[in-house]
Amino acid sequence: STAHGAWEQTSSTTAAATWVEFMTDTDGNFLGIITDSVEVTLDADGVSWSGPFSSVTTDPAGNLLFVGEGTVQAERITVQPLATPIATPEA
Repeated sequence: STAHGAWEQTSSTTAAATWVEFMTDTDGNFLGIITDSVEVTLDADGVSWSGPFSSVTTDPAGNLLFVGEGTVQAERITVQPLATPIATPEA
């Protein structure tokens, strides 16, 4: 499902963010909540960042199901030009 969150700049090259996602099954039944937090540092190139993250998953009653951590890396995507339609042969 879609996650919602917030971020804040913590220095000229760092930021912190947290987002929350509701988990559901294929029928839309609520299964729990995933909360992820990350602290990132912008690399000198200005287009990539990395840093530690943590993830906590709880069931609908708030019982802890999972706690994990690791390192995340990302690179900024760039704007792409509009695609040129492919001509289709006439029937």
